[in-house]
Amino acid sequence: MDGQNRQGIDAETVRNSAHGQWREIHSALGLEARFLSNKHGPCPFCGGIDRFRYDDKDGSGSFFCPQCGPGDGLSLAAKLMGLDPKKDFPKVLKAVAEIRGIATESRPPSIVKKFFNPQLPPGVTPRSEDDTPEIPGWMREGPPPEDYDDMGQIDDAVPVLPRVEPSNPVEQTDRAALAVRNAGLVLAEAKPAQDGNSYLTRKGVLATDTLGEIGLEKLKTIIGSHPKGKDGPIQGVRVLVASIYVGDKLSSLQFIDENGGKAFLLGGGIKGGYWTTQALPKSDMQGLHFLVGEGVATVLSGAMAVPEAIGVAALMNSNLPAIARILRDRYPTARITILADLEKAHG
Repeated sequence: MDGQNRQGIDAETVRNSAHGQWREIHSALGLEARFLSNKHGPCPFCGGIDRFRYDDKDGSGSFFCPQCGPGDGLSLAAKLMGLDPKKDFPKVLKAVAEIRGIATESRPPSIVKKFFNPQLPPGVTPRSEDDTPEIPGWMREGPPPEDYDDMGQIDDAVPVLPRVEPSNPVEQTDRAALAVRNAGLVLAEAKPAQDGNSYLTRKGVLATDTLGEIGLEKLKTIIGSHPKGKDGPIQGVRVLVASIYVGDKLSSLQFIDENGGKAFLLGGGIKGGYWTTQALPKSDMQGLHFLVGEGVATVLSGAMAVPEAIGVAALMNSNLPAIARILRDRYPTARITILADLEKAHG
C-alpha cells in the first residue's frame, strides 16, 4: 500500500524520512541491539538460533530469516508491534511517522506511544507530549527521564546513578514505595498489548485493555535491573506487563516474556494482590460474575469463554483463598467461580 493513507500520512514521505534511519526506528520499537547485525544470529520472532540477519540493504531496514521470510523496514516494524504489515499498514506507517517526527492528523510529532490508561500511583503523572514523567524521589540505576533523547535513547554523556539499596527496616518500606513508583513509570512507558503477542498467541487468548507491553531493554533501563523469576531472567524482545493491585492501589507488576517466563517487579507487594481482565466495579451489582484463577492466561481463557464475567488472576496459588474472600466481602451478591489448571499428570 502506497500513497496517502486514510490517516493522512504519505507513505513515500515516511519512507524517505526513514531511509538510513531504520536501526534507530527499530530500536525505538524495542528491537535489541544484538539483533541489529548483518551476521546470522538468533531470530527475535521464531526462535531460530542461527537464522536472522539484519542486512539493512541500501538503508531500507531490510532483514532476512528462512523461517519468517525477508522484509523491509516497515514489515519489521509491523512484526515488532505485533501487527500485520498489510492489514495494519496505516498503524505501522503512523508509528514510524511519529518516531521520525512527521505530523499526523491525530497528533503532533512525538515518540510513538499508545498508553492503555492504567491507574498510576500518586506522584506519577500520565505521559505528556514532552514525554517527561513527573516522579518524586527518582531512585534507580540509570539516568532520570529528562536525560533521554527524542528517540528514547539514553544520552551517553549522562553519568549513571548508583542503585540505592535499603540498609535498615525503615528503608525496606521505602523500597516498597520505590517499587510502586517504578511500576508507575513502567506503565507510563508501556503501550497496549497486541493480540499478535507471541505468548498470547501460543496460549490462544486475546489481549485486554488492562494488559500492557514494553520492550525488554527499555524495561531494564527503567527499573535498573533484569527481571528474574524462578526459571531465570526473562528473555526476548517484548514483555507483557500485568498491573498488580492490593485493594485499589497499585503495588507491583508481573512481567511475562514471549516464551512464558515470568517475573515480578523487585520490591513490589504480591501478597493479597491481583490482576483483572477489566476494571473492577465500584460497588456490588446484579449479575456480577468473577472468574478467579492463578495466572493471566488462565483467567483470559475463562473471560473469553464467559464474556460477561471478569477474570481475576491471583498470580500465586497461595493468593487464591485471599482473593476469593476479598471479592466476596466487596461484592456480597456476586457469583465467584474458581478456575483450576488441569495438570498433565491427570490428563
